[in-house]
Amino acid sequence: MIQSLRRGLEVLEFMAGRGGAATVSEAARFLDVDRSTSSRLLATLEGRGFVARGSETQAYRLGSKLLVLSKVLLDSLSVASASQDDIQALADRTGETAHVAILVGQEAVFVNHVDGREALTISTSVGDRDPLYCTAIGRALLLGMPDAGVRALLRGVKLIPYTRKTTTTIVGVLERLRAFRAQGYAFDDEERHAGVQCLAAPVRDHHGDVVGAIGISAPTLRVVKAGENVFAEAVLEAARSLSARLGFAAE
Repeated sequence: MIQSLRRGLEVLEFMAGRGGAATVSEAARFLDVDRSTSSRLLATLEGRGFVARGSETQAYRLGSKLLVLSKVLLDSLSVASASQDDIQALADRTGETAHVAILVGQEAVFVNHVDGREALTISTSVGDRDPLYCTAIGRALLLGMPDAGVRALLRGVKLIPYTRKTTTTIVGVLERLRAFRAQGYAFDDEERHAGVQCLAAPVRDHHGDVVGAIGISAPTLRVVKAGENVFAEAVLEAARSLSARLGFAAE
């Protein structure tokens, strides 16, 4: 066990039990360490946004980073738990693997999935991560953002050319997103995996905010044979249904 990490977590729990605030001295007494150690620990937590120093007192209070983390957890729990019937229906309707993902940092993280019934299916698992810029599920998570927000989110992300079709420029990513916003769903034409096409649509909550994405992955030959529009309608219907479960009322 890493002692400094344990102490940091313990002091956050201590502050939470005291209404969200504590001074350096109070934290030192709780941890049974000297003031300098307590001060360094709180300064480190402050630098990462987990605590913040009060402007008029010597006390530290719990910081906004905890709200960010808790929102991610709550979103994942609510989206995952609400999605089971819809991804099952999507998998049954299309025969393909269906999945749900949320935005975590600069990636799409899968929080629920149902395998397809075909002999050859595209496998995904809860906890898997996908890049945002070149996958349908990732792009669907970006559809509620303006171009400036997408640029800011993807700043520093290396746009890896997974296949010869992968979009590897921000300009190209934004052009794709504008087209996808117009049609309501995102598409991945073998940009992440050769021979695989994916479709996904955004899932919205009661505020109208995009809190997740639902979609399918399938071998290109089956998408071409059935027709992209057939799969698209199934994905859009699943997204509408899941969004309604989360309180979204479409106009």
